[in-house]
Amino acid sequence: MNERFKELAEKAGFVLWGDEAWGPGKGNVDWSCDYGDALVQYTDLVIQMCADHIMESSDRYRKEHFANKLMELKHGTINEEV
Repeated sequence: MNERFKELAEKAGFVLWGDEAWGPGKGNVDWSCDYGDALVQYTDLVIQMCADHIMESSDRYRKEHFANKLMELKHGTINEEV
């Protein structure tokens, strides 16, 4: 798993495996847990990361358009026809 996405998963509340011999390997998500709230938090963090990237690396029109669309997605207000 990409290190940045692993950091976001941990920040959102996912439980990551350690060095246990019986586990799937260090840093893998322990999928035996209930992640209803953590999945929403993780999605919000990924959307925010994308919006931040757009704001840092795009021209003004792209920044405003795509960052606004991502934030609408985050808040559940985006039009399905986008």
